[in-house]
Amino acid sequence: MKKSIYLFVCLTVLVIGLVGGALWHWAWWYPFPQLSAWRATRMTAPEATAHWGTPPRQCPVVNVRKLDEIRDILQHAEIEDLFWGDSVVEGMHDSRLFGVSNFLEIGHSGQIVFCAMNEIPFVMSAKPKRVMIYLGGNDADGQSWYGPDDAADYYNYMVDTLAGVGIEVIVHQIHHASYDRNPLYVARFNERIAEHAESLGLLVIPPMDELKYALSRQHIRDYPLKTTYDGEHLKPDGYRIWIDHIRQYVPDF
Repeated sequence: MKKSIYLFVCLTVLVIGLVGGALWHWAWWYPFPQLSAWRATRMTAPEATAHWGTPPRQCPVVNVRKLDEIRDILQHAEIEDLFWGDSVVEGMHDSRLFGVSNFLEIGHSGQIVFCAMNEIPFVMSAKPKRVMIYLGGNDADGQSWYGPDDAADYYNYMVDTLAGVGIEVIVHQIHHASYDRNPLYVARFNERIAEHAESLGLLVIPPMDELKYALSRQHIRDYPLKTTYDGEHLKPDGYRIWIDHIRQYVPDF
């Protein structure tokens, strides 16, 4: 009798789990049939948004006041170039502290490649001579809803748009970071953006081996390293070696 009850309970739990999983999958994907269409049509981000409407996840909030301040600096100071990225770039706070004199950093925490499309008008309005782009890390960490080929298409669209108005674009491939970051995503994304940049004769900066960690994000948090907080976000020593790396390709950085 006890065995029968135990078997019944196990089967009930199994059925509930299967049904619940199916319902969760349906609830997540049913409102967003455009996802498969985005992958199928390989539209650019603005075209996809115009055709399908709002993307399935909200884009990070951009600090408009900060953008206006940066634009004002570019238009009234000797700095003429932008270093555009996500929280890793933003984490410099002020790159002049690390001896950077010709590039002004602009980054937004949690930024993904698709949503970075929203910043293109600002970047163009600032009228920089050069723009170095470091974007795609959050996508490789699973924070977006598309694969590396779509991410590369969106990234390359940004490159084409900026280059099309005479801005010199410098492509910086993303670092492998911690063990939690998808290495296959990084490899494919980096390959695609490098191929496109090289076809346009643009400079490509490779990722750093020193910023690739065979440790999980949590392990690094528990046992701090000298260069990084979590395998992705950098400490001052991490920024120093990264800047030295960039200067091997852009000496006046």
